[in-house]
Amino acid sequence: MSATITGLLLPADGTLPRFVEVPAGDYRAMTQVLGCQYIEHVRTRIPGVAMIVDEEGALDENRQLNLGAALTLYFGRIFGDVLVFSETDGPEGRDLTTLTPEHMLAVCNGLGVRHVIGLGREFNADEPTEDLGQDPGLHRLIERGEA
Repeated sequence: MSATITGLLLPADGTLPRFVEVPAGDYRAMTQVLGCQYIEHVRTRIPGVAMIVDEEGALDENRQLNLGAALTLYFGRIFGDVLVFSETDGPEGRDLTTLTPEHMLAVCNGLGVRHVIGLGREFNADEPTEDLGQDPGLHRLIERGEA
């Protein structure tokens, strides 16, 4: 079984973001989640956070402008649903990784979202973290039933 990474799906229709999981490095799986043929890895205004977007989203007349991604994560037009992950330097360039709690907090603060659920996970941007120390600026990702 291959390793998976967890990120956020930001729907273009304005509904709340939710957690998604894809096999690490499986860009075809990411195209399936976004419902497109070609994707692009886009760096965001938040250091260490990247988006996977529909490469041809602007060409599809049925696509919606993703206001959350366009106004908070990237200065420009982004069409369609967007995947958000953390990224690190890897041997072949930038690698996507599971969204860290710090990055989750930065993304949620930018979007004005306080609570995200999905995949049996819950993120509450108002609850202080214990595993990262008692720094009130950090928050925690809660595994439902294990917190």
